[in-house]
Formats: sequence, C-alpha cells, structure tokens
Amino acid sequence: MRSQLFTPQPDLTKPTSHQDSPMPPSVKGVNCRVPRANAKGVVVIVADPRRRACSEEERNFVKSQPTTIKAGYPLRLLLPETASAPTGCPWIYPLTYGGGLVGGDSVELNITVRENCCALLTSQESSKVYHCDGDKVSSQTLNVTIHDGGLMCVLQDPVVCFKDANYTQTQVVNMGCHGNLALLDWYLAGRVARDESWEFHRFVNRLDVVVDSELVLREHADMRDTPNMTLKVAMGRWQVMATFVMLGEKLKDISSELYTRFGLPQEFGSSYRSNCMVSATKLSYDVRGQQISGVLIKVMAHTTVQAFAEIKEMVDPLIPIVGGNPFVRKY
Repeated sequence: MRSQLFTPQPDLTKPTSHQDSPMPPSVKGVNCRVPRANAKGVVVIVADPRRRACSEEERNFVKSQPTTIKAGYPLRLLLPETASAPTGCPWIYPLTYGGGLVGGDSVELNITVRENCCALLTSQESSKVYHCDGDKVSSQTLNVTIHDGGLMCVLQDPVVCFKDANYTQTQVVNMGCHGNLALLDWYLAGRVARDESWEFHRFVNRLDVVVDSELVLREHADMRDTPNMTLKVAMGRWQVMATFVMLGEKLKDISSELYTRFGLPQEFGSSYRSNCMVSATKLSYDVRGQQISGVLIKVMAHTTVQAFAEIKEMVDPLIPIVGGNPFVRKY
C-alpha cells in the first residue's frame, strides 16, 4: 500500500541521546520511556489543482490533497493514498510511538481544510492513556479550521484511560458560516476485561465549536471521584459514552434524517432498552445573519458493541463522502 509517512529525521551531526532517539531506551528487556517534549503536528488540505473548483450551486466536495504536513516526535502522521482514492478525501491517521500516552506526554494536532475540500481524521485503534505517576498529566489537543464549503470528519476510535491515568483532551473547531463538521467523540470505562472500570484518576474532556469567531457549542466533562462517591459507583454498568456532532448546510439533509431517527419521541408502549440510551437535540444558530443547523447525539451503553450499533447509523451516511468506512471489521 502506497502511503505518505512523515516522521522527524534525527540530526546525525550531533551526538545522540535518549531525547533525540526515535525509540525509547531498553533496560533489561523493559521499555523505559523518558520524559518527552511537546509534540505538534500540522496538516493543510487544499483542492487538487488537477480538479476544477466547485461552483456555489454544487453540493459535492472537490478532490483534495495535503500540501503541508509536519510532525514532531513522538507523533507521526500517516496518509494512505489508497484510502482517499475513491472520492479524493484524504484520510489522516495520527500515530504515537508506544501505542499510547504516558504521564507528561503532550500532543497537539492542527488541521486546516480549505474551501470546498474534505478530510477525514481517523485512527488505527483506540487511543490508550497509561497510568500517570504523581501529578503528571497526559494531554491531547486537536485544533481544526474549516473554510467555507469545506468538510472535516473526525471519526476516531474511542479513548481508553487505564487505571490511575490523568488525561486532558481538548478539541477546538473554528469554521466559517458555510463550513461543515461531523465529529464523533467517545470513550470507554477502561480495560474492562481486566476488571478496570472508571478507575482512572481524572479525565477532562472539552469540545468547542466556533463559527465566525462566535462560540456556538461547548461540551465539557470533568470525570473523577468525589468525596461522597467514586466514579465507578456513579457510572454503574455504563461502560461507553459517546457524543456525535453534525453541523453545516451541506450536511443538512443527513442531520435531519438522524434527528428523525434518534430524536423523535417513541410511541407509547414501545419497548424500552435498559442497556443502551440514545438522545438527539437539534442544533440551530444564527451567526451574522446566517442560519447554522445540525444535530447533537448522545449515546450511553453497557458494551462497545451496543454503542457502535447506534454509532454505525450516524457514520453510514458519510461513507459515500469520505470514500469508505473507517470502522470496518473493528466492532
């Protein structure tokens, strides 16, 4: 498979050290990871010059390609050409050495989608956050800029915080009035198979959506034990939480269909499911005279399989746009 893989190259003119080495040192067969500097990545998606630009009347997105790609250790960015071939929508895979984040790790990714372009941010597997010693915090920040007519799809696998993890996740989306967004943010209780359920130290999760410099949506969760109740007791059998946001005029029809599916009241006497709950809310904003509409969907479930059965219905309408299903053969 042909792909574009971008990793920092070591400077061979300088003496090497653990901080400069692309791989952590090994002591007696055990990987010992040293404190790492902040990692930043930048991706800019523009229209393919070989394709004409869309007119204002057209609803399709133009074939797109990355022009600027930067990544610093321990972050790597993988953009498979075969994934974007069907529709010309680039797929972006952010990877980290070691397969997850440890205490003190800080990763920031900045993505810009130009006019009428489309991009998908996805992942190969769940984002793992390992335990943190002392007051160390693992953090991950995603900054997305969407120009008018562009579409950014964030369809990644769930976050899994291990026991004693201390994790902060921030996602900020800045878009024009005619921009489009489809974002899935979900996380699991932990390594349930090892009887770890909501046993992380703290998980701070924040999502901001800004349209033409005006904040229209903020989701903020701060999950941790309280003096009166542990998080594990409060959550009970619920093991999965998910938030799905869809916004923009080019996704208006899909948003309406999803609200009809998940948001309308059930008929009296219909069966009640005690292992999975789904709720939907219409989003409607007036920003500088422009009407912005969409849908916000929340999911809680006992298992990943139950949650993904609902998430699949949200992702399926986007497959013809992005050119494939990023979750195929996973759940």
